[in-house]
Amino acid sequence: MHISTTICALLGLSLTRDSVTAFSFPQQNIRSSFGKHPTSLFGVKDGDESVFELADDMTELAFVIYPYTDLRGLVKDGKIDAPELLKLPITCADIAEAVEKNKEVILSSLDKESLQSFDTFERIAKRQADAGPRKSARIIAYDDKFKEKSLVYMVIVNDAKKRITVCFRGTNTPKDMIVDVSAWLQETPNRMLNRERVNQPKTIRIHDGFHDYLFDDISDEYKSEVEGEGVLFEEDRSKFEVILKKYVIPALEKNKGYELFVAGHSLGAALATLFAMRASTYKSESIPKPVTCVAVASPFVGALDYRKSVKAAEKMGLLRILRISGQGDIINCLPFVSVSLRKNMKNAFSKGPLQRFKHVGLNLKLPLEKDMGTKKYKLMYPKPGNKDERSKEASLLTNLDLPQNLLPNHLNYPDKVEALRNDKYLTSVTLAELYADKDIVEFD
Repeated sequence: MHISTTICALLGLSLTRDSVTAFSFPQQNIRSSFGKHPTSLFGVKDGDESVFELADDMTELAFVIYPYTDLRGLVKDGKIDAPELLKLPITCADIAEAVEKNKEVILSSLDKESLQSFDTFERIAKRQADAGPRKSARIIAYDDKFKEKSLVYMVIVNDAKKRITVCFRGTNTPKDMIVDVSAWLQETPNRMLNRERVNQPKTIRIHDGFHDYLFDDISDEYKSEVEGEGVLFEEDRSKFEVILKKYVIPALEKNKGYELFVAGHSLGAALATLFAMRASTYKSESIPKPVTCVAVASPFVGALDYRKSVKAAEKMGLLRILRISGQGDIINCLPFVSVSLRKNMKNAFSKGPLQRFKHVGLNLKLPLEKDMGTKKYKLMYPKPGNKDERSKEASLLTNLDLPQNLLPNHLNYPDKVEALRNDKYLTSVTLAELYADKDIVEFD
C-alpha cells in the first residue's frame, strides 16, 4: 500500500523509488498491536460496547482490509492455489485454515513489505479462528474486482455483536490518489432538507473525489462484470446503491435486530462517513437507526453546509460518527480549502473562491504515540464554545512533524487505540452516552 505517495502528493513533494521504501507501511507497529488484542477486529465480546471496544474493533477492521485484498490478489493472479479464499461467505477460521495450508507458497510470492502485511493478517485470522465459530464473524461480500481503478469494500456479519459492518479500504492505488487530490467542492441535494427545514440549506458541498467514487454512475465494465448477480442497474446506479441494496439491506432483513456500522481508514474513512450519512437518511424501514460510523484518520469530507446536514441527522438520532484522529497526522488536516472551481463555477464564485472544509462527528483526538502514556486524548464536537480549540487541533501547523514521522503518524492508530485499553472513562462509557452528554455534544 502506498499511502506515502498520497501524503507526498498532497504536500507537493516528489517521491522516488527509494523514498517509497523508506516510507513503507510500518507493519512492525501494527503487527505488534494486533497480536495483543484477544477480543478485537470483528468483535468477540457480548454486551454493551464501550467507546474503547468500538474504536478498537473498527480500527483493526479498517486496517485488515489492506492485507486481505493483497492475499486475494495472489489467488486471482494464480500465485497461490487457494480458491477457498475467494468464496463467500468466509469466516476467519476458514481464512486461517487456507493461509496455513498455503503458507510456504504465500511467503515465497510476497516482497518484503507485503510479507510484513501478511504476517499481520495471519495473526488476526488465527486469533479470530481460535475464538470459535459463533464468535468468528463472516465476510459476506468483498468487492475488489477492479481494485486498481475502483473503491474496495467488504461487508461483515457479526453475530456476537449483532451488527452488519461495511468497511472501505483506504488509499492504495494511483486511482485512489487521484480521488484524494480531487479536492474541489461539489454541490449535491441536501437530504435532510425535508426532515428538518430549520437552518438547512437546499444543497450541500462535498469533496468531489470522495463523492464521485461512491455516488457516481457505475462504469459499463463493472456492470458487465456483475451482470446477473441481482443488481438492477436501471435503479442501482452507484456503488452506494449496490452495496446498500444488494448486501446491507438483505443482511439486515435476514438478521432482525442487528445494527448497521461503517468503518474505514484515510480515504476509507471519508467514504465511510459519506456512506453512513446517506444510509441514515435512506428511505427504508430495514435500516435501523442510528447508523454508526467510525472514521479513522479521515481527511475533510465536506463544507459547513454538509456539517449542518450531518448535525441534523445526529440530532434526530439517525446517525452517530466517531472520528478518530491523531496528533501529527496531517491527513486529518487536508484539504482545508477547496483547491479548484472545476464544477459549479457560478455557484462556487458566489460562495467565494476559497471554500473551507469542515470536519463532522464526535472527534477522539489521540496524542503522539510516544505521549500516549503521559498526555490525555481529547473529545471534541463541533459547537460554538470550542471553535478556537477545534480550529487549532485541525490546523496543519499544529500537526506538523518531522518528515520521517509523517507516515507512521498516519498508520499507528491500532497501537494508539490499544493504549486506551485501561482508560477508565472510555472503557466504561458508550458512544450513545457521549452523544447524550450535553457537556460534550451540543446541537444547534
